[in-house]
Amino acid sequence: MALAFAAAGADVVIASRKLDSCEATAEEIRSTTAVGRCRMRVTSGTGTKLEPLADAAYAEFGKVDILVNNAACRRSYDRVDSVTEPLYDKVLDVNLRARSG
Repeated sequence: MALAFAAAGADVVIASRKLDSCEATAEEIRSTTAVGRCRMRVTSGTGTKLEPLADAAYAEFGKVDILVNNAACRRSYDRVDSVTEPLYDKVLDVNLRARSG
């Protein structure tokens, strides 16, 4: 999503718990996109550090037009019948929490 927004000319803030993921996405944007800027910020997985992220976005760009929350949890498994109830509950809980903010 960040690549598509940057390619369309949007200024992008990339946030993740993992700095290497942010840097890889930012580098891909910089190397393939002639327009748009890219600012990286690492946030915690708890959701308690989101105000500094919003403050950084407003400080850098002056406004926020679109917010894409694509936080999720997924685990690899061979077959659907190998998904345990605790695994199912964990994935559902993380995805629902991400959706509700």
